[in-house]
Amino acid sequence: NAITGWGGRLVGFEDVTLEGLLGRVLAPLVWLLGIPWEDAFWVGELVGVKTVLNEFVAFLRLEAILEGGGPVSERTAVITTYALAGFANFGSVAMTIAGIGGVAPNARRTLAELGLKSLLAGGLAALMTAALAALLL
Repeated sequence: NAITGWGGRLVGFEDVTLEGLLGRVLAPLVWLLGIPWEDAFWVGELVGVKTVLNEFVAFLRLEAILEGGGPVSERTAVITTYALAGFANFGSVAMTIAGIGGVAPNARRTLAELGLKSLLAGGLAALMTAALAALLL
């Protein structure tokens, strides 16, 4: 956030955070899942946090939002829970590359090439599950 905030101040924007940027970028995507537009920014922010950090941090933030008593519908909470459920984050990819790469050092290059593809596939799988949940709610 320090680097993102510094970059934002360089171009005249105050209080720019990585979470805020991810929320704005991912808002249309989560809106397509069935999240109301007024909730799309904070849900997009959580999906971004899940991808950049991990799902545990995102779930803790979701818990704080739900316990905060904000006007969050049950439908939004359920869809968001499904969207956050998964291990599609950079940390998981790094652990996979390190773990398998330690056993099979010759495969590290292949693992690194497949890492971002697996991140994308895992993220899309979680979002497809959330979309299916949205259809059934």
